[in-house]
Amino acid sequence: IMTANAPIPDPGEEETIVYEVDESWHFENGDATRDGEVNILDIVYLINCKYKQGPCPEPPIIGDVDDCRDPYTINILDIVYLINFKYKNGPEPCAILE
Repeated sequence: IMTANAPIPDPGEEETIVYEVDESWHFENGDATRDGEVNILDIVYLINCKYKQGPCPEPPIIGDVDDCRDPYTINILDIVYLINFKYKNGPEPCAILE
């Protein structure tokens, strides 16, 4: 990866590039609590976010399980979608479309 201010290496010159992964942004859609699994706690978390002024998932796309489109809005459809997924063999939370 080159940036505008990076020098261009000479032909045949080797350069080592180091990448860092920000582990804090690894998540599964529907895992609002970010504990590694989608369960009843995530459904309660979304209910508290939407109706009890509790904390909301970060990033918001985690809770927007029915369409995953910007703006990532958490609403009753997401809560019902997650209930259907967990307890009625409904479809999995959507994949990120970005």
